[in-house]
Amino acid sequence: AHVGCVNDLAFAHPNKQLCVVTCGDDKLIKVWDLSGKKLYTFEGHEAPVYSICPHQKENIQFIFSTALDGKIKAWLY
Repeated sequence: AHVGCVNDLAFAHPNKQLCVVTCGDDKLIKVWDLSGKKLYTFEGHEAPVYSICPHQKENIQFIFSTALDGKIKAWLY
């Protein structure tokens, strides 16, 4: 789970496995499987993360994220 509010969630489909991606006030992005097991945690934002957008191109999985300080980041997983 996140410390503080969860600000956004999205569904991703890496390797034909449905996952939930979340972000929150704790400045983290997390990827979960449908059983609730955390698969990945991404950290690096300096402000709360308020928007996420998973994307897939060929066999590469991305998550684009934006934070309250206006910074946009791209994460590979």
